[in-house]
Order: sequence, then structure tokens, then C-alpha cells
Amino acid sequence: MAIHSVAVLLWHGPASRVNRLAVCTVIAAMLYLAGGASAYFTTTGAGNATASSATLAAPTAVTVSASGTAGVAVGWAGVTSPAGGAVTGYYVQRFTGSTPSPACGSSATSLLSAATTSCTDTGNPAGVGVPAGTYTYQVVAVWRSWSTPSSSSGSVIVAGPSLTSASPSMADQGASSDNVTINGSNFVSGATVSFSGSGITVNGTPTYMSSTQLTVSITITGGAATGARNVTVTNPDGDTATGTGAFTVNAAPAVTSTSPSSRGQGATSQTITITGTGFDSGPALATSFSGTGITVTGAPTYVSSTQLTANITIAPTAATGTRSVTITNGDGSTATGTAIFTVGAGPTVTSVNAGSADQGATSYNVTITGTGFVSGATVSFSGSGITVNGIPTFVSSTQLTASITIAPGAATGTRNVTITNPDAGTGTGTNVFTVNAGPAVTTLNPSLADQGATNYNVTVNGTNF
Repeated sequence: MAIHSVAVLLWHGPASRVNRLAVCTVIAAMLYLAGGASAYFTTTGAGNATASSATLAAPTAVTVSASGTAGVAVGWAGVTSPAGGAVTGYYVQRFTGSTPSPACGSSATSLLSAATTSCTDTGNPAGVGVPAGTYTYQVVAVWRSWSTPSSSSGSVIVAGPSLTSASPSMADQGASSDNVTINGSNFVSGATVSFSGSGITVNGTPTYMSSTQLTVSITITGGAATGARNVTVTNPDGDTATGTGAFTVNAAPAVTSTSPSSRGQGATSQTITITGTGFDSGPALATSFSGTGITVTGAPTYVSSTQLTANITIAPTAATGTRSVTITNGDGSTATGTAIFTVGAGPTVTSVNAGSADQGATSYNVTITGTGFVSGATVSFSGSGITVNGIPTFVSSTQLTASITIAPGAATGTRNVTITNPDAGTGTGTNVFTVNAGPAVTTLNPSLADQGATNYNVTVNGTNF
């Protein structure tokens, strides 16, 4: 430790300028030989001066402790200047063995204030973190051009980052913009993430959530090798942590079939089971059908890695023929089954014979004419009050017969007739059937007759006969 002294000279009696200069020179030389001391001089008048020495004391009680992530808290007891006032300031040095590095954002040319007695070392430049290692610290007091270092502090250990897991821990070939959370400890804002091997691209800069968590968006090429990958986090100070086999690239999904594999035009709310491999759940999970006219309601339901279900509606005007089915996994990877679903032609209804019946009619047979009828087709009438008795009789692709019952209170007027084929395709004939008012009896004339009367004529009066 260098001791810096102050010499104050007092001259007694007359002295020549040459003698004063000689004495000063001798004293300065003596102080230099004494250990690098410095001196300043004052005079009290012609022929008189004083000389004495003092020291710039070193800071004491230097303490260090790990602070937060990649940081060290440093504290010390301050000192006063030889003149009795405040020192100019302090700077702090971090030592690896005998090699110093600037600490706390300070240096010999960038001092901490004289009132400062603590600081936090967050690396150089500030904020990048102190690299993992074992360190000691010195605090240097500065007054004018003089400086005195403290004794070395005790040792402090700064831990580097560690990586424990990735979540999700896997994604498929072809995944795009898939968010992965990296868990561990001692992460620093500005840290980067990389994956071993090739085929995985980190999109942009990871998001620093906390010292224990980062999130990163990745894209995996369709040809990336499958299997386990190492994940490495690199802090801005250069410290690294690697999770061995923490992430896995899975084979891309495949779509092989649908069940049922066809539905007719006009089918509504149909549940289609999609079979394949490599399916996974997640917010991005979706299903689509090629072409137009097929609407998927909501997100598909994840059943297993080999099965999804989707609810679809097919417009009456949707083009008939085969369609491809595409699934998008939760990680953004996609797969398409080519021509694995068919839109069949829906039925049409042109007429009903008989085209009307009365309220209260029972077991009344009607013949429905149109096109595209299939054995097992069902018949329904719009509104309420008309019941189809049993299963319609399939006559041909253009004709069905159905037995109906009309409630006495059924609303009168025209009704639509709808045919639904077994593939859920529908066809509707608009206003092709009419419910007429049922007959009503008001009076009988004559309204009575005797016992034993024969061949007695009675007139029945009413409506809708």
C-alpha cells in the first residue's frame, strides 16, 4: 500500500531564496525515498515557513457479496483528505488473481462521489453481468493527484447461468414461429439462445422474462434432423449454460384418412375424424379443407397423436369431388392428406304428390319426387305438427314415399319438404306441400230420429267437406 505524505515547511529567520530552494529539494528527495510521498508548502511571511507530513488514508472495511444475477455488492468505510475535508472520490477494481478490471462503472478517470460508500458491480460495461468466477475487490481513494488503494476484500463467488429445461420440450419438423420457454437460473437481459445441430433458427432476440426464464421463437426446417438437441444460453458477459438433450425435433405430422370420407352438399354440423401421425395440441391447432364451400366450426379437438376430430358444414353449392385436408399442429407444423375427402352431390326435391292434406290426417301417403335420393334417406317437413311415420320407402334415386300424420292443431299453409341422404347431404323443396284446414261439422238436419227408423236421410252441415 502506498503512503502519500504532506510536508508543511516553516522557515525560521532570514533565508536566501537559494537556501529555501535547496532545503525544499532535500525534503522532497527524502519524502520520495520514504515511499512515494508528496508535499505541499505554505509560508507565513518573508523569511518564515513550516514543514510537516500527513497521509491520504486508504478505505477500510471493504465487504463484498453476490448480488442478484451476475452482480456483486461492494461496501467500504470512507476517508477524509489530509487537509481534513472530503476526498475527490473513489474507484473500484475487481481482481481475478492479480489482474484488475474496472468495477461499479468507475475508474481512475471516472470517480464515484466522495459520499459514496457502496456500489454494485454489474459488469463492464455496466449491466452485462459479472462473468462467473471468484474475485476480490479493492477500493481506491483519490484526492487531487494522489490515490491510495484499500487492502483486498475477501473472496466472492459469482455463479454462472444454468439451464434446466425447455417448454415445450419438443416440436415437429416444419414448425414455424413456435414459442419455447427456457428455464434455468442466472440469466441476464440480452442473453441469446442457440440449438445444437442445424435446421433450427431462432427468430429475433429472446425475450428476457426473469433471471430464471427466457422465451424464444423458433422455426424448424422440414428437413431438420429428428432427435434430441442441446440448448445453450449465452449471457452478455460471455458466460454460457447448456441443457443437454433439452429439446427434441420430432418427425413432421402426416394425414392419412378421414372418417366418414364423404359428405353431401348441404350437410351441416358433421363430425369428421382425421387420422394420421404426429398430431399435437396447442393454440395453433387447426384443420382446413381445400377449395371453397366447406366450413370448419371452431378448432379441431385433439384426441391423440394419431387422431383429431373436426366439425364441418358443407354449403349446398359447394363443388362436388375430392378435397385435400390440411392440419396445422400446435407448434405450427403442417401436414396435408391429398384427396382424402369427397363432397357428394346433394338431393333435390321438385314436387310432392299428393301435395296437400288436411289437419288431422293420419297415415297419409305422399310421394316425393326429385333427384339424387339414396336408400336410407329421411324426410322432414318445415314447421311443426307433421310427423313422418317410420322410414320413407326408397323407390328410386328420383322417388320416395312417406306416410305422414298431421296434428289437428297444425298450422295451415305451405310447408317445405327436406330430404337428407345418409351422407348428410340435403335438398329442400320450398312450399311443395300444403296443410289444409280440417273439416268441421256444425249442424245435422234433421237433428233427431226415432228408434227403428230406416233409410232416414240426414243432412250434415259444416266446412271443408
